[in-house]
Amino acid sequence: MNFFSAAKKSTLFLLLIASFWMLFFLVFRIVFFLYHHAVFSSFAFFDLAQVVWSGLYMDISMTSYLLVIPLLFWSLGFGIKSSLWMKIFSTFHLLSVLFLGLTLAVDLEIFNNW
Repeated sequence: MNFFSAAKKSTLFLLLIASFWMLFFLVFRIVFFLYHHAVFSSFAFFDLAQVVWSGLYMDISMTSYLLVIPLLFWSLGFGIKSSLWMKIFSTFHLLSVLFLGLTLAVDLEIFNNW
């Protein structure tokens, strides 16, 4: 496999992971709206869409933060076997999903106390 083929494959993989995180945050925002339906039911669709659009900047930022560590491992780890790399990458993202899932679930209830 030549360098360009490997770089293309790695770039597509990172774009897939970035898409996963963007979808993760979008789904959470929808869950948030549904969970607090009593508050958001009076909002017009345009207002909810504007909230989603404004939150997109934060989603991109958080997705970028979540990709920095794996990208550093990837760029420094050309000598690492791919199976070890995938274990490191999978473990990092599993822990990230668990931590962010817990944090976002707590956020659902914190909003009630505001």
